[in-house]
Amino acid sequence: MSEEKRTLAGRRSFNSKVLDLLWGNSLLKRILASTAESGSMCHAYIFEGPHGSGRHTAALMFSLTAACGADTFPCLACEACRKLKEGISPDLITVSPEGDKKTLGVEAVRSIAESIYIAPNDLDVKFYLIPDADNMTIQAQNALLKLLEEPPRGVYFFILCESAANLLPTVRSRAPLIKMQKFADAELAGLLVRHDKNAAKMSESDHTGFMRCVRLADGSVGRALELIGSKKSAAATSLFERTESFFRLFSSTGAEARAKFTSFVISLSEDREELGEILSLITSAARDLIAVKGNSPVPPLFFADSASAEELAGKITTRELFAVARYAEEARADLMANANVYLTLAALAARLNSISR
Repeated sequence: MSEEKRTLAGRRSFNSKVLDLLWGNSLLKRILASTAESGSMCHAYIFEGPHGSGRHTAALMFSLTAACGADTFPCLACEACRKLKEGISPDLITVSPEGDKKTLGVEAVRSIAESIYIAPNDLDVKFYLIPDADNMTIQAQNALLKLLEEPPRGVYFFILCESAANLLPTVRSRAPLIKMQKFADAELAGLLVRHDKNAAKMSESDHTGFMRCVRLADGSVGRALELIGSKKSAAATSLFERTESFFRLFSSTGAEARAKFTSFVISLSEDREELGEILSLITSAARDLIAVKGNSPVPPLFFADSASAEELAGKITTRELFAVARYAEEARADLMANANVYLTLAALAARLNSISR
């Protein structure tokens, strides 16, 4: 949107239909509506949330609002809106790591500096999207800071991250932080059934599998929708089955049983992301079993079948369950710190076997 259009924002009307692109997130929507109506969009925003939480959709909503020149904006139908929605606008630039690098280095940010003063191609504004800002090096963040301090007019930054704590305080201070909503399981299940045909169908035909996908999504709409696909839902079922097998083998006694348990733990998964999900499920299941043993009314995170939870709870002590939860969390933290998958599992097996039974 040009400066002239921006000054006339008060004479234009905000099209609230753009808010329908994202489920929930009422605070974010209020911020966008207020920003649009006052014509006071910030030059940068930080969107914090896990994969599938709607960060990209939020960035799209803000870009549509800034780029559309219609009297009722964003109109969602003009050329600018169409190109942004289809992801083909040359003025929405995604900043990614170079080659096969996992971190976003200073060279990638310098490329922004080289293009930031070049006029937009076919919009009145230009956007830079940084999808994995958590992976920016310190040098890259310092280079970005200089651009955030005095950006040219009509240039906007959308900084996406899982945790803003991974960004330098100086970077955080240059842009409003908007946290994406994390839905409770019941709320997420309701949204999925109301808005997605596949989810509604799965909830009817395989409610246990549906709820497993919801729990594994950990409050993320995008993650839940991914899991509900036929192949993904089967994978989700497999993760839950492996987690329950973990506790059944752990509850067994005797040298042969312990050896079998050790072998099972070491072979839990070779995939880092999948293993992280299993470890998270192990922690949730341990929490459920602790609640069952204490007759707590807290709703379950893992078990859909109370009979299975009660059966397992009777075979494992509370002390052991607390240890399992602690060691699983430590292993997950090691994975997030890029530890070797096999060594992480071997260390987990050793720690669990150190628990006297």
